[in-house]
This record gives sequence, C-alpha cells and structure tokens, in this order.
Amino acid sequence: MTAVAPVGGDAVKVWFLRPHVPYRESVASVIIAKTTITLSQALFLLMGVVAALALAVDARLVRAMLWLLLVELVGAGGFLAVQLAGVVTRGARLLERFKKLQALAAAENLDRTLQRFYRREWRRFALSVGFHLLGWIMGAFETWLFLRVLQIPASLTTALVIETLGSAVRFATFFIPGSLGALEGANTAAFAALGFGAQAGLAFSLLRRLRQVVWIALGALVLLLARARMRLAPESPA
Repeated sequence: MTAVAPVGGDAVKVWFLRPHVPYRESVASVIIAKTTITLSQALFLLMGVVAALALAVDARLVRAMLWLLLVELVGAGGFLAVQLAGVVTRGARLLERFKKLQALAAAENLDRTLQRFYRREWRRFALSVGFHLLGWIMGAFETWLFLRVLQIPASLTTALVIETLGSAVRFATFFIPGSLGALEGANTAAFAALGFGAQAGLAFSLLRRLRQVVWIALGALVLLLARARMRLAPESPA
C-alpha cells in the first residue's frame, strides 16, 4: 500500500504491528523510519545531482534536481525539528482544551520516546539512514537493469540520475496516489534531456509500473496466506 499511498501506508504498518509491538513503540518506530528514509533520500538525490553535473546534462534538468533537493532538505529537516520540539504534545494539549482529544498522556509518551531516541541512539539513527541509502542505491541498479531490458545504452551513472530524479518527484508528489502522471512526465522529460527520447522514458515508466503491480500483488498474496494460516491454526488453551 505504501507504493500507492505513502502516508496512508504508514498507518497500515502500525496496524500490522499492533498484535506484536506496543502502540508506543510501533508508532515511534514508524515515525523514525519515515524520518531516516527521507534524510537518506535527500542524500541520494545529492548523489544524483553530482552525477548529473559529471555527465554535463541539460542545465534545466540539473536546476530541477537542485530545487527538488531543497524541498527534500526542508521537508526532512522540518519533520525532524517537529519531533525534537515535542509538537505532538503541544497539539494534544491544545485539542484537550476544546475537549476534542483525551490522549495527552499517550502524546507525551510518544514525544519522550522520539526525543530519547534522537538524543541517545544516534548510532542506530545513522545506521538506519545508511541502510535506507543503500536501498536507494539498489534502486539505481534496478533502473540500470530495466534500461538494459529496453536495450537503452546507459551507464550506471546515467541510471543514478534517472532514479534520483524519480525518487525526488515521488517525494514532492506524495499527495498523488502512486505519483501517477507526475512520475511519467518526469521520466519522459529526463530521458529526452539525456538524449534517449521521450518514448523511451514512457516505456521505462510503464515497465516500472508493471514491476510495482507485481510487487503489490505478491504482498497481497502473502497477506491472504497469512490470514488463512491464522484461521486454520488451533486455538491455544486458556
């Protein structure tokens, strides 16, 4: 679901973790993961900008990537600052005054958990950013393989530029389900700027969408099998 609705998918993660992890830890873990993946995404885009400058691609493409990098840095930095400032508790107190929310204690616990992690567990924080960055880099290798399938002569550096631009567009258009349309337009423009032609960009986008559909289908299949196994499992004695 995160492939279709990035924000809504995070709530689903908490719901899946509910039987196994306390609410306080599950919500905090998802928030921290979202923070580190966003920071690593900004670092990944910075790598793409350096690669684009090395390839001497169209200046308009580089300028667009720089603007997207600025958006990611502001978004990631603001999200982290909000957590450190304890805005969740402040919002809960404001709503409590209007008797709209009776969860002040839970909000305070969540803020303390987040602040404690960022101040004391900086090594785990760095590891999380590093592993997410590695995941983004693997996405560049996937892009290179897809380009080979389409018989497009592109280097790994070029694949890095394409993948970083795509990830930045997905970040900026998170409110559009699956970044539908925006990602296709960005790929078309990028392929044209790189000299591969707009049609190649559209073919690449369709191939990536097909991979996305297969991935979602596999996830749905695993979920159905897991639910069936739970129903068939004998109940434990009281």
